Amino acid sequence: MLLEKLSRGVAAITLDFPPANAIGPAQIMQLDEALTQAAADSTCRALVIRAKGRFFCAGADIRIMQRAADEEVDAVANRLAGFARQLQVLYAKLETFPAPSIAAIGGIAIGGGLELALACDFRIAAADASMGLAETKLGLIPGAGGTQRMVAVLGRARANDLILRGRLVTGEEACRIGLVHEAVPGENTESRALALAEELAGLPQAALREAKRCMALAVSSDGYAAEIEATRALQGDPETQALISAFLARSSKSRR
Repeated sequence: MLLEKLSRGVAAITLDFPPANAIGPAQIMQLDEALTQAAADSTCRALVIRAKGRFFCAGADIRIMQRAADEEVDAVANRLAGFARQLQVLYAKLETFPAPSIAAIGGIAIGGGLELALACDFRIAAADASMGLAETKLGLIPGAGGTQRMVAVLGRARANDLILRGRLVTGEEACRIGLVHEAVPGENTESRALALAEELAGLPQAALREAKRCMALAVSSDGYAAEIEATRALQGDPETQALISAFLARSSKSRR
């Protein structure tokens, strides 16, 4: 069970998908169900997203990118674009969750893992955590809302530095540039996130709900559609195909 009700109106969804908390279709379904259950619970006044293991979330399950021997490029492109769209829908559901949400980033958060955290209202990170959107190094883009939310959170200049270079940062640097709200010693990450959740749970919920709704109007939906178009188009790029093949080969060796 991913969803757990804690004390004082706080609920937690725990990512527990060994070995790296990667997200595939099955995990999307589980997370969607947990969010639905939490949203339907009138006693849930704040939500914490946390994780087990040294990964907060490694992003999309690499098996999503694997291409069958007889699979056409267009079929792969459509499949990956469809998966990116599923992630967009899931993360939008988290972003519009009626109560405040907090990501407790205790370890590695890359690609879709950081995109998940960006959909939360608050991010608390371990000072030595590692995070970033490194998709451009594979000839791809952050297609689950990353290009939109990173710009909204950091501004264009900072987002350029992280997304175009595919650069990873520590929790400490992430806090310094405004990517996360606080960086704390690793062992305190979850307790600090829960303390913040309890603080938010004690505030007037209708006011928080309306404040979230109004702030959400500042984000355009056009950029999300552009991400899907780019995700599909990049599957036909030879350099992207070569980079993904090399990445999958390295990942296959590391799992043996």
